[in-house]
Formats: sequence, C-alpha cells, structure tokens
Amino acid sequence: MAARAGPRYDFTNDGGLGVRVFLDVLPFLRSQLTFGALIEIAGSRLLGLDEDATVSALGFAANATGGLNEWPYCGGDEMFFHPGFAARNAVTAVELASLGARASESALDGRAGLFSGLNKADYIPRVAPFSGGPLEILSVYYKPAPACNYAQTACQAALALATQDGFRSSDIESIVVKASAAAVGYPGCDYPGPFERILQAKMSIQYCVAATLACGVIAESNYRLLDNPEVKRLASVTKLESDAAFTAAYPGAQGSEVIVNLRGQTAWSRMDDLIPATPEEIRARFRSACANWQAIEEMVDTLEQQENVGALGGLAA
Repeated sequence: MAARAGPRYDFTNDGGLGVRVFLDVLPFLRSQLTFGALIEIAGSRLLGLDEDATVSALGFAANATGGLNEWPYCGGDEMFFHPGFAARNAVTAVELASLGARASESALDGRAGLFSGLNKADYIPRVAPFSGGPLEILSVYYKPAPACNYAQTACQAALALATQDGFRSSDIESIVVKASAAAVGYPGCDYPGPFERILQAKMSIQYCVAATLACGVIAESNYRLLDNPEVKRLASVTKLESDAAFTAAYPGAQGSEVIVNLRGQTAWSRMDDLIPATPEEIRARFRSACANWQAIEEMVDTLEQQENVGALGGLAA
C-alpha cells in the first residue's frame, strides 16, 4: 500500500508512523518492492485463510521484501519490474501459507525482523495499524506530469512561466529550482545530464523543468528530446537548491519555485504544493501517447468483470 500511495503518504492510518519509516529508507530501497509484497493480506482474505495462515502469509511476504533504488542514477529499467516482483512475491506468500507452510509470527517486529532489518526497531512500540481515521491510501493523487513525483510541482511552476506573454526559452541564461531537501536529495533528481535514457530524464528535475520551459507544455513527448540542443542547454544551466519552507512542509505539501534569469531581468513562479491532475487529464495524456488506447481503456474500465486479465498485457504490448 505504501508503494501505491507514493512518498508523501502513509500506508496505514497509524498517525504517520508508517510514512516516517517509509521516508527514512526511501533514498536507498525501492518502495514498491520493499513494501509491496505486504499487501498479500488482501490475498489471504480472498482465499479465506484463517488467522494463523494469514500471519504466516504476512511473514513470508516480509521475507520477500527488497528492491534497490540505484536505478534512477542511470535510468535503469528495474523500476518497471518492481511492481511485478512484489505481486509475484505476494502471491507466492499466500500460496505457501494456504498449503500449510508456516512463517515466523515475529517476521515484522522480531529481533531480526523487517523493522530491525530496516534499522527502525525503535518504531515497533508505536505501531498501531488501522487504529481509526481515514486510510492514507485514499489520498493518492494523479501526477500532472509523466515524471518523478518530486518533479511535479517544479514542472507546473515552469509551465506557469513558459505560458507568459513574450516568454522565450532562448532568453534564459540560468535557472534555479527550489524544492524540499527530500526532492533535491532523492536519487536521480539532481542530475543535469547527459541523458541517455528516458528514465534519466523523467527522474531529473533539471530536465523536467528544461523541457517544460523549452516546449511550453507538460507532455509525454517532452521526454523524447534527449538530444534536443535547447533542452540540453537549459538543463545544464539549472541549479537545484533546498528550500527551508518547502522542507518543513514536506511530506504534507510538495512546494517548488522556479527562478529564471533572462537577459536583463528575472522571472519566477512559486507554488506551495502541486495541483493534482484530474482523471480526465490522465486519460487525455494516455490517449495522446498510446495508439491502442481505446481497446485498453475498455478493458480497464471493465477489469472486474474480465475472466482473463492477462489479455491486458497483450493489448499494451
């Protein structure tokens, strides 16, 4: 659940404890694979497992956590497979428990359990999952830009500048992007180039801002311009800075400010938080990037009634 919610949200409603553990390990471990397998508890319910079997399933899932966060630095493809690994591990954990295999009941909070493995054993006494209040998973937002979570607000601030009357990216001499310390320090986010892979561009705040300023739009097509001279120039003159106010407000808000030094003047756009995309905007972006969008949408919209959801992979190929 934490993996699906993203780095600004908790994975239980325990008053923020889960999100603190999550944020502490975020720079090193990939969330989807580290925490994703723990969602197997849903599979246990679907199979009608009793309490003992469910505890075992959870224990096996805890043993299957992992996933490194090195990929953003070089634009590696690992992240595409992390959700699949997590789902596979979850299914395996549930099936093992349903067949009678028994995992340690203390796999999460034991002396050598998951919390201890993450060096967060001091958090164990405070864990009270599902103790009341709304689930943070329901606070997940739609990304307005097809890029890293930490680049979202910077893209929107850059777009506000790019759409001003008389704005020309060719007039830009230097750029400063201010964001939270978490954004500036996240793997791959503070990277001015060169860009060999699309994922490098999507992780780089420099590239995201540069492409938005050069193109005057936030679009998937921005990330097909790895060799564009203007985008490369703008990214190379972009500097990231940690902002105290944005850092203090994070993770409740993700603020960013883009300051551009033009010929003889300075322009800036500051946002205290991102503006989430609407479902309609997400569908429009998907349709612009996918030739087979109609067939895929029809299947997704009726996914719960499908007998073979594996067919979706063929449509998306």
